[in-house]
Amino acid sequence: MAVLQHRSMTDITSSIIPPMRFTTKVFPNFPRLNAAPGAADRYFLSCPSARFLSSSATTIMVIPPPVRPPRIINYLKPYVLRMHFSNKYVSTQVVHTPTATVAASASSKEKLLRPTMESTRDVAAASKIGKILGERLLLKGIPAVSVFLKREQKYHGKVKAVIDSVRDAGVKLL
Repeated sequence: MAVLQHRSMTDITSSIIPPMRFTTKVFPNFPRLNAAPGAADRYFLSCPSARFLSSSATTIMVIPPPVRPPRIINYLKPYVLRMHFSNKYVSTQVVHTPTATVAASASSKEKLLRPTMESTRDVAAASKIGKILGERLLLKGIPAVSVFLKREQKYHGKVKAVIDSVRDAGVKLL
């Protein structure tokens, strides 16, 4: 950086870029570089992300940085409810998609829940698991989730029981 402060911009650009013919483009958002001597030096030292090409001390072409679209992660639904039903158990989890971590989960495999259930695989167990999951979500401060259904899952039976009991617990479904 000490070298940039002691040399002018024309010395630096003429040593880096061979002399060529460029046309000067005027961009309304950028300052006029020919306004005062040293204006180009001050602008390019304060804004290193600007790319420039120069052929002499009087002609400078400024190319503004590209405008990028906003990231798609901002538009994704962050919390997704996933359900899995085996022949013995019902398990549900809410996944935080940007970080791919499990925010909350409930399952009929949990030892503390098994004595309170008659069966670990029927619709009553599914509704109890959904109620417990909804309470855990509210304790963690997650007010809304979106539901992910696999291709073979329809809104009927155990799936309906889980979704309705999560909704009844106070969690909004997107």
